[in-house]
Amino acid sequence: MNVWPFWKMTGAGNDFVVGDDDPPPPLSPPELARRVCARRSGIGADGLLLVGRGDPVRVRYWNADGSEAAFCGNGARCAALYAVRRGRARWPARLVLGGHEYEAAPDPRGVRISVDPPARGPIVTVRAAGALRAGRLVTAGVPHVLFESPAVETENLAELRGALAAADAELAARANLTVYAITGPGAALVRTLERGSGETLACGSAALAVAAVLLGGGETCRVVPPSGLPLFVRRRADGRLDLAGEARLVYRGEWLPGED
Repeated sequence: MNVWPFWKMTGAGNDFVVGDDDPPPPLSPPELARRVCARRSGIGADGLLLVGRGDPVRVRYWNADGSEAAFCGNGARCAALYAVRRGRARWPARLVLGGHEYEAAPDPRGVRISVDPPARGPIVTVRAAGALRAGRLVTAGVPHVLFESPAVETENLAELRGALAAADAELAARANLTVYAITGPGAALVRTLERGSGETLACGSAALAVAAVLLGGGETCRVVPPSGLPLFVRRRADGRLDLAGEARLVYRGEWLPGED
């Protein structure tokens, strides 16, 4: 029987199924992602990470619906920890994900990665609940449309996504949707509806995108997602951003194709 070994990992509540891509898994990655990420019939996760070999270590990421993504901040942090513990890298570890190279290192708060600063895009205006709302497109490896919200915990993300689709269907199809509230200097609450995975307990690229709006030079931003496990973003002297937070192994297992 073809058994596929995996690790279940979490980065601040953003959970992943992680395994080797060398040797290759028993199914195509999109199909594997759909099956193992299913909450009821599979292992259950926001996405699938396949970790290769080399220096830098090759990493690829698929959302729960089987669509591939160019970047996942929490996934990259978990992949780095996996690579080091599996003997495929040493700290500081270098990763290639989506054609871009990242450096990861242990941090007192877990694991951190260093990334290029997000790119700010245009203002996006939608009509939701009878009122006009202005959001901003920010690309932090993957695109996010950010809306400041007076009630992050109760914001209807599906309704806001529908309003975005009505205003710009192409953007709504490719972007994540993030709402945030500023809670103090360099501090924010966030919720994210991720393309291909739905609402998640944390999103590293969302933390980077929100921090890009809030940060000044040399400051650290504390971003709290629904999990309650904070992510920390620091702007470095060279302009790059460090993303740090919890990253850990939950358990190891073996998945049996055809018996999920």
